[in-house]
Amino acid sequence: MSTRIVNSTEGEYATVNGVTVRYIVRGTGSPVLLIHGFGEFLEVWAFNIDALAKHNQVYAIDLPGHGLSQKPKADYKLSFFTNFVISFMSALELEQVSLVGHSVGGAISLEAAIN
Repeated sequence: MSTRIVNSTEGEYATVNGVTVRYIVRGTGSPVLLIHGFGEFLEVWAFNIDALAKHNQVYAIDLPGHGLSQKPKADYKLSFFTNFVISFMSALELEQVSLVGHSVGGAISLEAAIN
């Protein structure tokens, strides 16, 4: 079950698969989801978000265990993050999205696209 919570000072929050994560949304157009690397957070995309948002609806997420997202006891394997990202996209009704990842975020993007 997913819940969407808006918090204008820090971003928005969604609870997906029992884990609450922070994300931001900027712009309009085709959706793009930015996925950071391990040990990072959505602010690593600070110089990319506004430029991409000129022509796209940009989503950037703090993965579980990172940034201001919940840090559950979990098996933080690639499959955990990939399944979470797919569930996150479903919760926000993002059927077709361009995935952009940095480091482990690239591996998550690739595995999500394959699945």
